[in-house]
Amino acid sequence: GEKCMNIFNRLPAINRLLLLESAAVIFSIGYTLLITYESILCWPAAIIASIIFIYLVFKKRLLAETVLHVFYLFAAVYGWLTWGLSDEFQVSSLGVKQNVVMVVGGVLVTLLAGMLLKRFTKAQLPIIDSFTTVFSFIATFMMAHMILENWLYWMFINCVSVYLYATRGLYIAAGLYVAYFFLSINGFMQWL
Repeated sequence: GEKCMNIFNRLPAINRLLLLESAAVIFSIGYTLLITYESILCWPAAIIASIIFIYLVFKKRLLAETVLHVFYLFAAVYGWLTWGLSDEFQVSSLGVKQNVVMVVGGVLVTLLAGMLLKRFTKAQLPIIDSFTTVFSFIATFMMAHMILENWLYWMFINCVSVYLYATRGLYIAAGLYVAYFFLSINGFMQWL
């Protein structure tokens, strides 16, 4: 443990960030693949990815994304506990009316959060950052409760996240969101 940390600390800062970003991406892809096929092992992968991403996005001053990854950490623990108590998983679907309410509510919260971030912080891209955060909260809740439409929400969130992460220089993470887009299509097809 200590020897590994000494080697890690000797790396230039840029290499440390790339190493951490790569690890976060690997665990994130593992999480998405495992949840697609309904494996409880998805949750430990999500926990590790969340911890790493909390550090990375905070360092890049994506404040809403930092809050999002803290939420992911708690959601992963919740998912692990919830799934651990159930022997059976049942995918369900929301109606059009419920989805419209979710989207309208999400847009309103996005605008409010974005305006607050812009006014009171030095957050970068506050509206886009808020959008991905707010809708990721919604989609994560849906995912933990095995609601089919979560994958549709993720498809859109992932497209926006590619832009958000690339503009902040987190190119490996931006690539993750490209992969997530395709994994979301696969997840939707698997849960149909």
